[in-house]
Amino acid sequence: MEAMKHKHVVKVSNYPENEAFIYCPKKNLFALIRLGFPLTCPVCGETFKAKNEIKIVLRQNLKDFKF
Repeated sequence: MEAMKHKHVVKVSNYPENEAFIYCPKKNLFALIRLGFPLTCPVCGETFKAKNEIKIVLRQNLKDFKF
């Protein structure tokens, strides 16, 4: 059975400035980014070209990350 692939998670923190936190499941770390595509994860270097390649969380509660 193949292991489940986890997506990177982006939590928007400041709408006017397009700032967001990104969670990298490969390194188990968070980083601060400016949201825009193409998006490159500063932790692992993976590039995302579309919204469907990552999980975007808008609510303020970190329980929405569902780890």
